[in-house]
Amino acid sequence: MLKYTTYQSIYNDRNMDSRRSVTIYALCSRLVNSVRCSISTFMAKMTLFKVAVFILVAMITSTGMMTVVASSPEENVPLKRVVVKQGDSLWKLAAHHKPDRMDTRIYIEAIMKANGLTGGSIQPGDLLVMPAK
Repeated sequence: MLKYTTYQSIYNDRNMDSRRSVTIYALCSRLVNSVRCSISTFMAKMTLFKVAVFILVAMITSTGMMTVVASSPEENVPLKRVVVKQGDSLWKLAAHHKPDRMDTRIYIEAIMKANGLTGGSIQPGDLLVMPAK
């Protein structure tokens, strides 16, 4: 009697092909599902990104509008410019150009700050900005 045979059933091949097709179908369906999940995740992230950009733009514009509203009308007054003449001092210029009821010393400090002066010396021909306050 023969110990080994070369016989193969035709039914076994059909089962193998059907198993392979089921496995390929399962892999394809998993791939399609993962692509769908990736696309929906990407779209959700894009929506979140769009919302974040919108909020950022809204904050920047509202900050700009608040700056315009918060600035007082006194800040928009054109500044007066004075050319220093021979014999002028900061005290004389401050006493002449200061607002009423303002201490001359405080106005001198404002002149120095507006012009970036570190000391009290000025020279004839210098152009000084007189602050409105």
